[in-house]
Amino acid sequence: MEDEYNDTYGRIRMYQALTLKHPENTDIPSERTVYRIMEEIGISHYPRHKPNGITKADREARKPEDLLKRDFQAEKHCPNA
Repeated sequence: MEDEYNDTYGRIRMYQALTLKHPENTDIPSERTVYRIMEEIGISHYPRHKPNGITKADREARKPEDLLKRDFQAEKHCPNA
């Protein structure tokens, strides 16, 4: 049975599918080779949206209470002393 999302297989999913089905007397190429072949025949998957790559902190969010009362102040260390 074919996967309904075959058109969105990326190189990792394609490689996993090949290794899972692994026909007898057939060598499965490396993941990079699978990627190159997919590029050559034009079936490479590209993400539908670009990730913005940055998470912005919510300045208005309430800070959690320090229940352990840990002291994160380090003592000044002089290596030449």
